Amino acid sequence: MKFNELVKDERVLKAVEKMGFSEATEIQAKVIPFIYDKQDVIGHAKTGTGKTAAFTIPILEALNYKNKNIQCLVLVPTRELAKQVNDEINKLGKYFDKLKTCVVYGGQSYQKQKQDLRKNPNIVVATPGRLIDLLERRYLSLDDVNYLILDEADEMLSIGFAKELEKIESYINKERQTLLFSATFNSSVNKLSKKYMNNPQTVSVVSSDKVATTITQKYMCVSNNEKRKALLGLLMMHREDMIMIFANTKKEVDSIVESLQEKNVIAEAIHGDLTQKMRENVLAKFKKGTTKVLVCSDVAARGLDIKGVDVIINMDLPFEDEYYVHRVGRTGRANNTGIAYTIISRNKEKKIKSLEKSLKTTITKMDMINNKDLLSMENKLVVDQIEAAILSGKEDHLDKINPLLKKGYDLDSIFHGLLSMVFNEEVAPSSEEVRLFINVGKKDNVTKKDISRLFNLDQDKLYDIDIKKTFSFCTVNVENINKLIKKVSKQKFKKHNINVEIANN
Repeated sequence: MKFNELVKDERVLKAVEKMGFSEATEIQAKVIPFIYDKQDVIGHAKTGTGKTAAFTIPILEALNYKNKNIQCLVLVPTRELAKQVNDEINKLGKYFDKLKTCVVYGGQSYQKQKQDLRKNPNIVVATPGRLIDLLERRYLSLDDVNYLILDEADEMLSIGFAKELEKIESYINKERQTLLFSATFNSSVNKLSKKYMNNPQTVSVVSSDKVATTITQKYMCVSNNEKRKALLGLLMMHREDMIMIFANTKKEVDSIVESLQEKNVIAEAIHGDLTQKMRENVLAKFKKGTTKVLVCSDVAARGLDIKGVDVIINMDLPFEDEYYVHRVGRTGRANNTGIAYTIISRNKEKKIKSLEKSLKTTITKMDMINNKDLLSMENKLVVDQIEAAILSGKEDHLDKINPLLKKGYDLDSIFHGLLSMVFNEEVAPSSEEVRLFINVGKKDNVTKKDISRLFNLDQDKLYDIDIKKTFSFCTVNVENINKLIKKVSKQKFKKHNINVEIANN
């Protein structure tokens, strides 16, 4: 449906046109008429389907701009989403001369938010915790709120905002219109709707497959030690693309960023431990393309509206299927194509099959990029960089070459010398995962820490230590297994000669 068939206000139509839209999304076409009719609405739709415009457009037209009190309150779960919703409202309200909005969230000074509230905003976008703080300090009143919007309601409940929502609702006029939007509609959201809404109209535009058909999904099975190598291969394949990497913990996010930066990959982290200022700076650089790779915890899987993400890489399966949908949904938005990779350990392939069945989708298995292909891609990258430098012609480096020419070296020798410098980093030989037998066990009072000391390997190269009564097993992942066995077998443990062998299957 065209916007001019749905909306009559010229100010809205002008703003929508300026934003580059002519067709309403499905959620907009279905929800907007109900809001015009003053009905409560439950909107069941994924992130990125145009929910903000769905509730903003009719509310902009209905506000009383002579009233200097807050008339519309939008509650969201995260700081990032609060800012994005506020920005979207201001874009849509660009031609409403008297529109004033205010965004409040934790991590920003109370003084600034107090000053913004003194400007008499018509609409306030807030996270629940900070809003309650402001209400208790009597920095604002919700007495005139006629519109309450709960955006990403399922996420607010999962974070634990149920009590905060109840407290906020007690400050608001009971005759208001309530609009609830959620990517999932579980029992908690259902209970919330019954508690705060009056005969709501339910609009669902979530397809049964849950993952957009424009997203190609692939996975690869590797050993734990090969995960970072697999990641580097994918980054080399997509080195021109905008990439988001997801990990399950903040510690893993930081570890991935550190390892990528060591490989000269421009990558940055975003997770809950960053200050608001740091998060804003990281997101700004990613949106501008200064940073090509953003490594995220699941705090960034919801609510971030980042256009143009080409590739998603999951460093493992998330703890819940729903988070997989939110992660891969960062790409393939607005009917654009995207690709999502998931790197898993070999013992988790059954979980991938279960995920496929649950989401009614297809996730295709792929092989890990081998050393030969990876080296070929690295060489091509260097060749491309050399060609770019030649074409740019911005700097004259003859001052570096002239001393070599004076020493009698010809250009051909200098050229080969430079190439040997450029290509001196070969791809590491393939490592091998092997189960080993060790001839000491519980009767020898050996511990996992003792075995770790004997092998002197990092945790990603030595794992699955299993101590039996008279012997032990462990798994190692190294390039030269025979060399390792000889090294460990030369040692002693409490006067016992150590014997290490490859375990029988």
